[in-house]
Amino acid sequence: MTNHVPQAGSEAGHRLFLGLEMPAFVQEQLADLRTELPGVRWQWPADLHLTLRFLGSVPERLMAHIIEAMQDLEISPFDMRLSAVGTFDHRVLWAGTAADADLQLFRHRLDARLLPLGFEPEQLPFSPHVTLARTRGSRPAVLEPFLAAHKDLRSAPWTVTHFSLFRSERSGTGPVYQVVARFALGKGAS
Repeated sequence: MTNHVPQAGSEAGHRLFLGLEMPAFVQEQLADLRTELPGVRWQWPADLHLTLRFLGSVPERLMAHIIEAMQDLEISPFDMRLSAVGTFDHRVLWAGTAADADLQLFRHRLDARLLPLGFEPEQLPFSPHVTLARTRGSRPAVLEPFLAAHKDLRSAPWTVTHFSLFRSERSGTGPVYQVVARFALGKGAS
């Protein structure tokens, strides 16, 4: 008898992603950037995160397999800092970090663990960022002054010691994120 693992995308379920929670001092620094901008909806500071890998709608029965696959990932803690602001099509305002060697290796190892579960590696280049705000339609005239004012954004560095599996649920006020499991780098889930 073979141990069958249900494949991703085979039925509706929870919207899941793997990501990094922001330390409190980074949440505070990013919250201080919030200002009244027409048509811009800011993320709540507690919801700020860096998405490592979006998994999409995942059946409940596959969640335990994902958690098991993320156990004991061979990645050592590493230092990180936010060092840029930008937009995606003037619709998403973000604070980013360079996809340095540690982060690229981390992403590669996540992809390797997810592939047997039916999650093909993403085709777009990895662009590590924290979504700060979303707009209703493209807003270059609104966002360009903000980008210019914060072009030198730099957070203090922090050591990434864990990553998380998040569930995302849609609500009338934007997505609501819940941590499903935390994984210590090199140690497993808590």
